[in-house]
Amino acid sequence: MRNFKNWMPLFLLFFGSTLQAQTGWTLEKCINQAVLANIQVKQGELGLQSQAYHLKSSKASALPSLNGNVIHGYNWGQALDPFTNQFATSRVQSNNFNVGASVTLFQGLQTLNLIRRNQSNYNAGKADVEATKNQVRLAVAATFLAILFQEELVANAQNQVNISQQQVARIEKLVEVGQMARGSLLDMEAQLASDELNLVNQNNQLTMRHLEMVQLLMLPSEQSNGFKVVKPELAEINETLLSATAHDIYKAALGTMPEIQGQEYRISGAEHALSMAKGGYSPSLRLNGSYGTGYSGLQTRPTGVVNFLGYDTSGFTAVNNEAVLTPRYGFETENTPFGAQLKNNTNTSLTFSLNIPIFNGFRVRNNIQQAQIDLAGAQLNMASAQNSLRTSINQSYADALAARKRFIAAEKSAKAMEESFKYAQVRYNEQMINTVEYNDTKNKRSNAKSELIQAKYDYIFKTRILDFYQGKPFQL
Repeated sequence: MRNFKNWMPLFLLFFGSTLQAQTGWTLEKCINQAVLANIQVKQGELGLQSQAYHLKSSKASALPSLNGNVIHGYNWGQALDPFTNQFATSRVQSNNFNVGASVTLFQGLQTLNLIRRNQSNYNAGKADVEATKNQVRLAVAATFLAILFQEELVANAQNQVNISQQQVARIEKLVEVGQMARGSLLDMEAQLASDELNLVNQNNQLTMRHLEMVQLLMLPSEQSNGFKVVKPELAEINETLLSATAHDIYKAALGTMPEIQGQEYRISGAEHALSMAKGGYSPSLRLNGSYGTGYSGLQTRPTGVVNFLGYDTSGFTAVNNEAVLTPRYGFETENTPFGAQLKNNTNTSLTFSLNIPIFNGFRVRNNIQQAQIDLAGAQLNMASAQNSLRTSINQSYADALAARKRFIAAEKSAKAMEESFKYAQVRYNEQMINTVEYNDTKNKRSNAKSELIQAKYDYIFKTRILDFYQGKPFQL
């Protein structure tokens, strides 16, 4: 709510109002366009998307991991083949296929607290974006109000010009027939010139307010030409506009203002971060499993064909010392086919791993202390935000009370000056007062009307700020 009270005198119909069916830009249309085009809002929404991806990643980290591995290679020189347990001395082709899965069964609830922390950070980011949108709405509403107020001043200035023109035309006729001195005509013409200059100045100010709105809406040049706003029908001022107390408004605002909601989410996120840091003291249990197979160019199998290779001397007789011959046979072999090896060389494993933290350079302790500091900081930020909100509401409530008194006084003054001007106009037409006295009364009437216009807008829109704090729909 920092600097929010600076917008209070200029706040305007915020959550929808009954508008005249005219062509032009309504407040709702202006706000929607400004929020859509504002760069700060877009930047906040990009940051929110980043927070959403962090949240998705933390949720995905709780899922099991599954990975496959395929190796195709050749070996030269002496190496032990893992499938045949033989030493290879020539080039050997090998293939390995493996699928492994792993899941954390327990880790001190660190993953759960990580998810909750990131969820809180995401919600805080949403509140920040909404707060930025509120600032944009306030800026648009302030400029919209400035345009409406300036249009009232232009209308008042035009009315002053019309009255002076009528008096100049009337005095010219009286001067022609000799019923008034020419000096009165010159005085009234000077007053007319002054009124016309004031009208030009007021129109210039209105043009500037239009340009400010066009810049807020970031409209292209082809849409900015002839920019006009739709004037709403203002509600009648009555006692019910200040029916709630400042304390009631504050209690309602605690549940509606995004600045407070954002701080609540940040405290929640800091609490989960502290729990996550404390989980570092807990043992972690992990389940791992794998399934694999492979192929080796050294692996062979017999073909079924037997060849006689001759005789081997296996010993000698005891009597004649004659050699004892043993026939020797050989089996023809072939490389075991690829598919058969994949079927025969399968291996499966299932392991549990328990990690018990004993000493890690005080890393866990330092993480806990830092998390505690972060939590204390978040709580202080909440207290500061609540205090700022309470101060702003109390100031807004006091401003609304003062604006109401100002409006009542301005209304009485305008009515009195209107009657005074009517009386002065009659006396002037009857030449009972001079032009200077008449113009003085006329200017006082104009100033009183301007003061009343300003007091009316000031009071209505300051009460609408109190509605805004309470989350009420805006109605004029």
